[in-house]
Amino acid sequence: MGVYGFYNYTKQFQRAVDYTNTSIQFRIGIDALSLLYKYRGNISKIFECLKPILNHNLLFVFDGKAPESKMNEIEKRKKSNSVIQEKIENFKNWLKSDICEETKDMFRKQIKELEYDSWTMSNEVRNEFKDYLISKNYSFIKSIQEADAVLIDLYYANYIDVVLSSDMDFLIAGIDYLLVPVKDVLKEILLEDILNEEEINKEQLKEVAILCGIDSLRITVIDDVSHSIQLIRHYGSIESIINHNVIDITLPYDTYISDIKQRFYPNRLEPLKNVKLEHKIYLEAFKPKES
Repeated sequence: MGVYGFYNYTKQFQRAVDYTNTSIQFRIGIDALSLLYKYRGNISKIFECLKPILNHNLLFVFDGKAPESKMNEIEKRKKSNSVIQEKIENFKNWLKSDICEETKDMFRKQIKELEYDSWTMSNEVRNEFKDYLISKNYSFIKSIQEADAVLIDLYYANYIDVVLSSDMDFLIAGIDYLLVPVKDVLKEILLEDILNEEEINKEQLKEVAILCGIDSLRITVIDDVSHSIQLIRHYGSIESIINHNVIDITLPYDTYISDIKQRFYPNRLEPLKNVKLEHKIYLEAFKPKES
C-alpha cells in the first residue's frame, strides 16, 4: 500500500535516533526488502545505517508473494521499467557515436540516474542478503504474503516493539514507533507526535489516508495531507464529509472505506498466520514473556 503524499508529510516529525545508550533491549522488526530497495542491495550501506541499533534484537522480515490487489501496480512498474531500459540503451548507443566528451558526460550522468531509478529486486540480491544474515546470526523470517502484514501482526501480538521501514503505512496501521532510513542514517517517528499535533485519533488517521488516496486510487481531488487532516478533524469521518456535501467524493463501491481499513488491522486471533511454517521457530527469541 501507499498513501499519497504521506511520506513527505511525515518528514516534519522525524527525529534523531539514540538506541545505543539504553539499558532497554528493544525487539525491532525490519522490513528487509524496504532496506534492500533503499540501498539498492548494498549490504555494507544497509548495516552502516543500522549501526545505532545493532545492539538490539533484530528480526528481518521478507516479502512473500504479492497479493492479487497489487498485480496491476506490479505490471505498471514492469512497463515503466521497460521504457527506462530502452532509454538507457539509446543513451549507451549515443556514447558509441562521434560526439564531444561534454555531451558524453551528460549521457553518462543520465544513464547512471536511470539505472539507479530502475533498479529491481532479484532472487540473487535476496539470497545474498539472507546468506549474510545467516553468517552474522541475525534472525529472519519470510511472509507468505507481504512483510507489512507480518510486521503489523507481530507488533500487536507483542513480538516486536518497533518497526523499521521506509513505508509510512505502518503509522496508518497504528504502529507507535517507526524507524525510517533517511539517506545514510536512521530517524524515528512517533505516532503520538502526529496524533497530538493534529488532534485526531488512530481511526481518524486511517480515514485521512483513504481521503488522500491509497494504491494510486483517489476518491477526491485533494492532493494535500494537511487538507485531508483538517477535514477529518472538523467533520470526524469521511461519511460525515459526504453527508455534509463538503467536497466531491467518489467511492468505488459501498463498503470501500471499511474494506480498506481492514487491510490496516492486525490478525489478533492468528498473529503468525502469514509466517512461513518453517520460519516460526526463529520467533522464539521474540516471543512475549508470560506474566
